[in-house]
Amino acid sequence: QTTWKTGACGAGCGVGGKQCPLIVVLHGKGDGDGFWLRNCLLVGGAACGPAPPPVTPVAPEGLCLLWPTPTAGGAEWNLNHKSPDIAHVVDATNRAIVQHNVDPNAVWLVGYSNGGALAYLIVCRVLSQTPFTSVSVAGVQPPPTYEPHRGKQCCPNPNFHLMHTHGTEDPFSPFDKQLTWSCMMPPAIVHKHGVADNGCKKSADTDASYMANTKVISYDQDCEWTSHLYKVVGGGHRDWLTELFWAETLAFFRARSPTTTPSPTTPSPTT
Repeated sequence: QTTWKTGACGAGCGVGGKQCPLIVVLHGKGDGDGFWLRNCLLVGGAACGPAPPPVTPVAPEGLCLLWPTPTAGGAEWNLNHKSPDIAHVVDATNRAIVQHNVDPNAVWLVGYSNGGALAYLIVCRVLSQTPFTSVSVAGVQPPPTYEPHRGKQCCPNPNFHLMHTHGTEDPFSPFDKQLTWSCMMPPAIVHKHGVADNGCKKSADTDASYMANTKVISYDQDCEWTSHLYKVVGGGHRDWLTELFWAETLAFFRARSPTTTPSPTTPSPTT
């Protein structure tokens, strides 16, 4: 194990081992050490929370993890459209890819709340340079590209797949049925191609595989990329942020990275 800030890989990964996926995690405001997200992924149960567990967890077998921290220190990401945190996260990711011999086709970005807003900024503003192949954001209102004068939204496109998780009763970032995070309907504009409609059709609601009371709406019909809304019915801002959220996220990522193998720590789907 190395430090979480530079990357930590489970057994069988890294230089001299096989190429493994890399998950880059951007914590929420106030969770500067990323304990909440890290504990939910690596420990689960009662340990899923803001305090460190009694024993430092290790990365799962076959997976590399990176927990960057804000350039200014503290526990809040800079969300200015010229934020230094954008390049900081991308640079840290590229270093980890080389240092740990990461599979370049399985570089995944996860952002929650304040970190989710930064994740959107990263894939929207440095689209041509970003190493990320799939993105999972949670508990944050999806922003435009921070280029309102150009009238463009941040939409998924062939460069990355999107999973957006949101509680319908979130008091901090209210859920809105008309959210344009997926650019699902006109007059939303697809960021990369600059057209008036993404040309995609949405699916009917389906049940999530792991998370209870969660409906999945897919906006990937007839498209080259996938965009999915995980709607947690009755969920708030963080009550659904458990090991089951991670199971859902890992399943989403792995399904879109055909070179990866299932994680031995992934729980069984709910029935």
